[in-house]
Amino acid sequence: MKTKFIFLSAILVLSNFALLALEGFNGKTITLNAKDGLTVTADLYSIADSKAPYILLFHQAGFSRGEYREIAPKLNQLGYNCLAIDQRSGKEVNGVVNLTHIEAVKQNKPTKYANAIPDVVGAYEYVKTHFKSNKIIIWGSSYSASLVFYLAQKFPNSIAGLLAFSPGEYFKIDKNPIAFYAKKVNCPVFVTSAKSEKKKLATNL
Repeated sequence: MKTKFIFLSAILVLSNFALLALEGFNGKTITLNAKDGLTVTADLYSIADSKAPYILLFHQAGFSRGEYREIAPKLNQLGYNCLAIDQRSGKEVNGVVNLTHIEAVKQNKPTKYANAIPDVVGAYEYVKTHFKSNKIIIWGSSYSASLVFYLAQKFPNSIAGLLAFSPGEYFKIDKNPIAFYAKKVNCPVFVTSAKSEKKKLATNL
């Protein structure tokens, strides 16, 4: 599995990825269904090798799929297909409005952090069934970095790896802290955060 994560050395130089300037969009915007039926908007970044691993990209609080408009093409160059979604908990970034959030508000659905669970599950199931992918890596940022631990333990035989950028105990799922789910994860895990978050990160996860 270590060879599958060689790209981490390249990713680390992108620690300020949310602030990078856009150079144009080379993906395809699609929709898929969340686990509860809500329409989720996503950007699909495909490469020629349909059998290459898929990375599911989940954004941070107050953001949208636009968080990955700069990073996803770089991951393509490293040999990965990517799917970046709008979770219902979010707003806008890099000029990309979170359309899933807008749809959730229209339907009077709650939009707190944990309410995005059906969205990340829906994204996983979409890639698993639509692309028949057996190599799925999940990538979370801020609150979604906590959600990916839940997702990884929910599908223990299908998730090839997990990357969590600044996860924390931002919420509970079924009254359990995120650490409860993190302990159940059996795939390779990469976790990082700002230096100021290091102590809290080590304590919680």
